[in-house]
Amino acid sequence: MYVRVDIICSAARRTRASDYQEVRESGDPCAVGDVVVGRVAGVGRHGVIETVDGRERPLGVGDVCAVVLGRRYSTAEFHGAIPGRLSAGDRFDLLNIGGIAGRVIPETSAVSDPTVLTYLGHATDEAGKKLSTFDNPIAPDKPGATPAVILVIGSSMDSGKTTSAARIIHMLTGGGVRVGGAKLTGTSRMKDLFRMEAAGAFDTADFLDAGWPSTCGLSSEDLQAVHRALVGRLSGRGIDVIVMEAADGIFERETEYILDCRKIMKDVAIIVACTTDSASAYGMITALAHDHGIVPDFIAGIITSMPLFMEELSQRVTIPFFIDSDSVRERCIRLITGRSAGVR
Repeated sequence: MYVRVDIICSAARRTRASDYQEVRESGDPCAVGDVVVGRVAGVGRHGVIETVDGRERPLGVGDVCAVVLGRRYSTAEFHGAIPGRLSAGDRFDLLNIGGIAGRVIPETSAVSDPTVLTYLGHATDEAGKKLSTFDNPIAPDKPGATPAVILVIGSSMDSGKTTSAARIIHMLTGGGVRVGGAKLTGTSRMKDLFRMEAAGAFDTADFLDAGWPSTCGLSSEDLQAVHRALVGRLSGRGIDVIVMEAADGIFERETEYILDCRKIMKDVAIIVACTTDSASAYGMITALAHDHGIVPDFIAGIITSMPLFMEELSQRVTIPFFIDSDSVRERCIRLITGRSAGVR
């Protein structure tokens, strides 16, 4: 049957989902990346949804939405998984603003009362094939030299990673460097890529461009494939440096995989550690050294807007803070050119 879709979420932007969409109840097990259509049964934590143009559209009971099945790991919001199967009338949950949906795992989630949808069916094409985010993954425009990567990591969610990534991009582009922005891990949403573009990134890409609506639960091999896809895409656009953000904190499973993966870390020229305060910064630096043998090149994030926290940390470590200045820009360029032959 065909249904009129009021909202197509941003996580479905690389699919052929349309506002007059054929839907069919699927007897197959649900899969990550499936596009499903549901009617809002109750508005909870997320009262808006990000649409394919990046705008946030308010949700109301009765709205018909095309969303994407995926997992979510969020220490501040929901921990969710995809349903095993969905039948007509079944209820499922909106896991984030970008339109990732599944079922909340209540005992491990920080908040309650998600926005709930009633399943109408899987979105399909004219031949009855289910629409999926894996239908149209990116490919490199043209093979090029591997750019140097500046990896931005955090002690936790909301530690200032995206803000710091944008500052780095702005600083380097102001110095004539051709910069690309990337999100290696997370849960699909366009907001962070828009911030990188607004800061001057020549091009951006994230894990959704490689097919994954979220990276929760991915293996190390999957993460390597996402990394190759993003680097390949951006290197094909003539990028000199990629500012690449990893979601959540360093104890998050996928972030630990990244830090332990030689095939990913060999491209990393600079590590920027974002944190909120002096104690969490010291703990992060200690954990990076103990668990991964890593010393970050810069400390950034919310702490850099707190002079007393910066002073406290400076009494214990000598790692410089990332503050937009000529000296920091020059240090970045020296580190990049000294550690990577890919910079032109």
